[in-house]
Amino acid sequence: MSSISSLITAVKRSVASASTTVHTVMVSVSALLVVAFEPIEDFFVRSLTLIYLFLSH
Repeated sequence: MSSISSLITAVKRSVASASTTVHTVMVSVSALLVVAFEPIEDFFVRSLTLIYLFLSH
């Protein structure tokens, strides 16, 4: 009986550490996406602003 409860405890621990790992990976990916897309977004905003200024004159 104690082996079953220790097995359950081990499974709970591994699930908890796995979910923590997944969370860490998701945060890292989100940060990378923000870092990657910020210059692209900045470029698009500048391009659209230039096009708008060009067309409005």
